[in-house]
Amino acid sequence: MELTKSMEDYLESIYILKKQKRYVRIKDIVEKFNIAAASVTEAMLKLSKKNLVEHEKYGYIDLTEKGMEEARRVYSRHKILYKFLKNILLVSEGNSENDACEMEHIISKESYEKLVKFCDFVNKDTDTSSLLDKFHNSIDSKEGSCNDNGGDKMKNKRLNELKLGETGIILKIEGDKKLRKRLMDMGMLPGTDVKIVKVAPLGDPIEMKIKGFHLTIRKEDAKNILIED
Repeated sequence: MELTKSMEDYLESIYILKKQKRYVRIKDIVEKFNIAAASVTEAMLKLSKKNLVEHEKYGYIDLTEKGMEEARRVYSRHKILYKFLKNILLVSEGNSENDACEMEHIISKESYEKLVKFCDFVNKDTDTSSLLDKFHNSIDSKEGSCNDNGGDKMKNKRLNELKLGETGIILKIEGDKKLRKRLMDMGMLPGTDVKIVKVAPLGDPIEMKIKGFHLTIRKEDAKNILIED
């Protein structure tokens, strides 16, 4: 089933809220996402049409059997990615949580399955513990690189730093959760190519081409998008 990132976020949130409390209401989701109640109601209507949630006007929200299956799938991906980032790569807790939220929607089935097998292997095979310890000890070291260009580091910059006609690849969306969600819903996902096609006379806003269509965003928002040249 083809679901948007926001739909998956809603299903996962309903699933988590139901684990915390018996009933879930529109108000609970509004508070969680800090968005207008009308937007949540509209989203619930769309999910209901896809037979993923059951929701009567002014009533409680519940997941259907199919909705529960989708929610568990997203939640499981989030947990695995969070644990991999935090426990194996030693990424900070905040970044592990934020990055897992973004990665859970875009990671391919193959990559996810291989990641699960890798985590199982690390957890079960005691022979890997010494190697993992060496990796953890080298985290702050400058030794080692994934580059194959003789050690030259890739140059990264912010989207607002790209000039007219320049291109790049989105590496990461920063900022608060509401801003990240809005930018990602616009199609600005990690790994996506972006090209600057127009800049206002005073440098704001910026128009870009992404996934075959044009988007215009404020320079202030563009500062939160990390780009690889």
